[in-house]
Amino acid sequence: MSKKVLLCFFAMFVLLGCKGNPVVGDWTATSPMGSTTLSFHADKTFYGKIGTTNFLHGSYEVDGKTIKMTATQMGGTTIPGAPDSGQNATLSDDGKSINMGGVNFVKQ
Repeated sequence: MSKKVLLCFFAMFVLLGCKGNPVVGDWTATSPMGSTTLSFHADKTFYGKIGTTNFLHGSYEVDGKTIKMTATQMGGTTIPGAPDSGQNATLSDDGKSINMGGVNFVKQ
């Protein structure tokens, strides 16, 4: 294989890999409990806050527009059986909001 072909494959690999994860970042909503923030990180973990209080921690996976979140801690306490539970959320078509249980979170 020539160097040009290898260079083209490498460039395609880098460009495709740079697309990134569309949910990484902070998303906020106003709910009956107050200002709520979901922070999704590149390492596939997330944190949830109500006001300034951390209330939720876990991992997530993205499959198309579906975000499956699995909470492993709530209020600093480990959740027994966490891998068996999960909450799904949906990324909007334009990628600007996430709907979870009827609450819309907007990317900051």
